[in-house]
Amino acid sequence: MEAVKNKSMKTCSSCGTEIAKSAKTCPQCGAKNKKPITKEFGLLR
Repeated sequence: MEAVKNKSMKTCSSCGTEIAKSAKTCPQCGAKNKKPITKEFGLLR
């Protein structure tokens, strides 16, 4: 059975740790947590 993924979490693209989507940087490795450009401009819902 696959684990249920929390919608408020995402995976860090640098180290693979699960971090909050609202976090500005990864607490594990310090990498910036960028939002996709399409979300910044409201193109995806």
